[in-house]
Amino acid sequence: HRKKGANFMLKNEVFGRSVGGKSHLTEPLTLKEIAASVHLSPRECQRIFKAYLHQTPMEYLQWRRILAAADDLRNTNEEIMSIALNYQFSSPGYFSKRFKGYTGLTPTEYRR
Repeated sequence: HRKKGANFMLKNEVFGRSVGGKSHLTEPLTLKEIAASVHLSPRECQRIFKAYLHQTPMEYLQWRRILAAADDLRNTNEEIMSIALNYQFSSPGYFSKRFKGYTGLTPTEYRR
């Protein structure tokens, strides 16, 4: 069994290094790449994310991308389509749907 401190360090390492930096949010990432970045198998990576965040790594990544996009909507005049594509959403429509699911507002409503 790992000690609590070791679990905390592992958690921070997995969350911070795998999808922590904003630059990672604009890159296409797979579960395999996230797991490899912290020297875990994809299954173990999923288990750790579920245990600590109650989300899969990909759900967590999408949530972080939504937060970063919200910041861009608030602080830039960049077009919504450009923000959506920058954060790896396949289309502005899909981005809008996911954004509204997390925030309760469309990107346009949020920007106002």
